[in-house]
Amino acid sequence: MRISKQKSNTTVDVSLKDCKYMNSDYILKLYAMATEEEKTTDWYFDAYHFTNDLAEQYDVSPIKIANLISAISPQQKWEKNKEYAIIALQGFDAVKNGWMGKNDLPKIHKFGAMSQNGYAVLFDEDYSLGQKTTSFAANIMGNKQIVTIDSLAMSILLGFYEKAGSYNIKNPAYVYAQSLYVHCANVLGIFPAQLQAVVWVVCRRLKKAHKSNVTLLTAAAALGKGYTPKDILDYISQNV
Repeated sequence: MRISKQKSNTTVDVSLKDCKYMNSDYILKLYAMATEEEKTTDWYFDAYHFTNDLAEQYDVSPIKIANLISAISPQQKWEKNKEYAIIALQGFDAVKNGWMGKNDLPKIHKFGAMSQNGYAVLFDEDYSLGQKTTSFAANIMGNKQIVTIDSLAMSILLGFYEKAGSYNIKNPAYVYAQSLYVHCANVLGIFPAQLQAVVWVVCRRLKKAHKSNVTLLTAAAALGKGYTPKDILDYISQNV
C-alpha cells in the first residue's frame, strides 16, 4: 500500500498485494453498531427516486441521469453531487434551447476533467466511468447485487474509520473488496448494496462523533519507510 500527497489531495494506492489486509469482520462490526433506523433506511432507493424525478423533469433517460451523477461523484459529498447534477441539467437544457453556448456551461466539479466528463454523458459524447462510478450508477438504477467500493467503503475494510484523501483501487483489489461485502451480506441475509449503504452511514456517524486529527498521511509520515497497513492502524488506534 502506497500513500502519496499531491497538492491538497492524499492518494492511497490499493493493489492485489494489499488484499491480505482487508478484513470482513470490520463490516460485520459496523453493521452490528447500526441503529434500527439506519438498518431500514434505503439510501439507494432515495437516490433512485431522485434520479427518476430529474429524468422526468428534464426529459432525459434515468440511466443517463445515473451516469451523470456517478461521473461527477468522485471526491464529492452526496448533497453537492445532487446540486451539481441539477446545475448540469439546467445548463444542458439551456444549450438545447439555444439560450447558452456549450463554452458557457458552469463547472459541475472542482476538477475540470470531471466536469467535462459529466457534460459528455448528457451530450452523448465520449465519456468514461471507472469501476467505482460504474457500480454507483448501477446501484442508483436499482441493482442491489453490485457493491460500490468508494474510499469510505475501502477504509472500512482496512480498519481505517477515517479517510484522508482518496483511494486508487486497482482492479483485482476492487473485485476482492466487492466479494467481501457480498459474503457479509449473505451471512446477514440482506442485499450487498444495502449492507454497503448501512455501514457507510454508520461509519459517517462514528466519524462525526469521534473526530481525530490523526490521518493515514500523518501516520505514514510518523512511521517512516517500510510500514504496513497494520502498522498504520495500530498507530492511529494509539494516537486518537
